[in-house]
Amino acid sequence: MTTRVLIVDNNLVDIEAMKEALSEAGLDAAVDVAMDAPEAIDLVQAFASAEDAPDMFLIDLMLSVGNGLEVLKHIRAQEGLRGVPVVMISGVIDAAVRKACLAAGATRVDAKARRFADQVALAREWGALIHASLRERRRVETVVPGSAAPVAARVLSLPEVTRVDVLDLQDRLRPRLRSARTLEDAAQALVRCLCVDFATTTVLTRFFVTQPFARLPPELHRAAWSVVERQALQGAMRDATPVLTLLSTCGRQPEWCDRRLSRGHAATPLSSRSFVDSIPMIARMLQDMGLDLGLKAEADADPHIERLLGAGWVGLFYVGDALSARDDKGRRIIPAVEFVEQHGVRTVFGLGKAYADGSIATLIVFASAVLPRARVEALVPIMNLFKAETLHLVAEGAIFRDDST
Repeated sequence: MTTRVLIVDNNLVDIEAMKEALSEAGLDAAVDVAMDAPEAIDLVQAFASAEDAPDMFLIDLMLSVGNGLEVLKHIRAQEGLRGVPVVMISGVIDAAVRKACLAAGATRVDAKARRFADQVALAREWGALIHASLRERRRVETVVPGSAAPVAARVLSLPEVTRVDVLDLQDRLRPRLRSARTLEDAAQALVRCLCVDFATTTVLTRFFVTQPFARLPPELHRAAWSVVERQALQGAMRDATPVLTLLSTCGRQPEWCDRRLSRGHAATPLSSRSFVDSIPMIARMLQDMGLDLGLKAEADADPHIERLLGAGWVGLFYVGDALSARDDKGRRIIPAVEFVEQHGVRTVFGLGKAYADGSIATLIVFASAVLPRARVEALVPIMNLFKAETLHLVAEGAIFRDDST
């Protein structure tokens, strides 16, 4: 019988280890993932009255936003989830932490295993918890002779992505997008879904949106202005100057999963053509996507988006091999050589959508495999869905989360 497990953790390496351990332990589990407390609580709220609620929660105590204890308390406040096993996990467990977790309703508290064999042993114990809980919460389903055995969740790979994979991803992503209160929430749901589902081939996934300089929250306003000052471009800045803003990020390193920790990519003012041309990746991205932001070299130019993009437009940025790709000036299109080599980045691609107010939303993926362009094009429906479910957020100006300012 297939079971469902919700893992709440912000470390993709640990998430993959837990998924592999569950599989190795013989547990046929469909795994959902949340990477911070707000995302987990939103999912718990949706599960509370649903028939497809998880059969177990695995929750890390330390999260990038909020903490696991908040999630635990929220779970135990839901009538329909009070009998579901909740395992709290952490790198270090002391007596006070264990006591607090058990008092809040945790079924058990486990330290993260350092060796895979120990992780599998833990997973077997978690499986026993699930089966014991199922016996109490509902009748054990019997397997009808001749019926098909349950199919385990497939490990998705970007080089082999199919239309069925994309449709399945859309189905799982749709409720998260619909529950998003801001474009940042929606972007976070998208990049984390891609990171988790394609963990074997996705190194880093980021989501950017262009916003007028005047509309940026204080933190991003300061970040954009610091770039302007370093480049001596103060005279080219206007309230309407588009700023390429990092809205959400997720990757293999924990620090890549919080946009506030980004150094150098938080807010890039597209204040003049010469400045944009000095950044090979951004210049190539705008060129590939067919965007003309109306940028001029004159200081008194008022930048604006010149090209009218239709509702069906999807811009596609594609660098087949990050190791060797160069622009017409002979520069590396992906200049972060150390990052590319250290993490095995091969193909880099982006998908963009335009909104009625001129904002451009762009998903950028750094993959550890060489992807043919056709595979990238297969992901276009995901961005179409994203725009359809977030049109109202952009129209209402609900771009940034209040707690991110």
